[in-house]
Amino acid sequence: MNLTCYCDGGYSNLTKSNGYGSFRVYEEGVDFYLARMKFESISSSNESEYQTLISLLEWVVDNYDEVNLTIYSDSKLMCNQLNGLWEVRSKSLTPFYQTAVVLLNEIQEWKLEWQPRSVLVKQLGH
Repeated sequence: MNLTCYCDGGYSNLTKSNGYGSFRVYEEGVDFYLARMKFESISSSNESEYQTLISLLEWVVDNYDEVNLTIYSDSKLMCNQLNGLWEVRSKSLTPFYQTAVVLLNEIQEWKLEWQPRSVLVKQLGH
């Protein structure tokens, strides 16, 4: 099964409110699933980006045995860390990173690619 997914998370630095995120799944090119969520105990946009990806990966692992997964995100930090190009320096991101790696290891084939913010806004509305 081929899945193409878009995921984006955010956090309001002005209000210091909890994080939020969305992901959209296309199954074999057909718009299949959209999830929007709010997160408690999130303290940055980067944590929200990771938590949104983790929610997406959990959904994929729960719903598919074999999958070829392509994920698009506007977080260069997260994409480069998970693709092994950048190290994780933030102690607060380490548990998110580790959880994402465990979930990615459960998926047969995957790739995570950066896309400009405008692509994610078109797909997710934020």
